[in-house]
Amino acid sequence: MREYKQKRMLQRVVYSKFSILVLLALFILASKAAFHVQEKYRDVDKKKERARRELTRLEERQEALAVEIERLGTRAGVEEEIREKFGLAKEGEKLVVIIDDEDDEKVEPVPELSFFDKIKNKISGFFGKN
Repeated sequence: MREYKQKRMLQRVVYSKFSILVLLALFILASKAAFHVQEKYRDVDKKKERARRELTRLEERQEALAVEIERLGTRAGVEEEIREKFGLAKEGEKLVVIIDDEDDEKVEPVPELSFFDKIKNKISGFFGKN
C-alpha cells in the first residue's frame, strides 16, 4: 500500500499542470535554440560559399598578374606596354594613326527658310497640318 501511495504521489507531481507547463516551456526553449543554431548554420554556409567564390576569383587574378609580371619582365614586354600606353615609337620609326570614317556621316545642310516660310510652318503646325 505504501508503494502504491508513493507511485500515486509521483504520478500527481509528474502529471500536474505545473509540471506539464514547465516541460512545455523547456521544449519551446530547446526548439528555439535548435532553430537559432540551424539559422546560423545556413548563414555560415552562405558565407563559406561566398568565400569560395572570392578565393577562386582572387586565384584567377593572381594567375593573370603572374603572367603579366612575367611578360613585363622581358624587354619586349616592357617595350610593348610603353608603346601601348603612351603611343611612343623607337628612333627612326614613324607613328601612324588611323581614323575610322564610319562615324563621320555626311550631313546635308538644311536649307534656311525665309521669314514667311517660318510663319507659314508655325501656323500650319498650330492647326495640325503638315
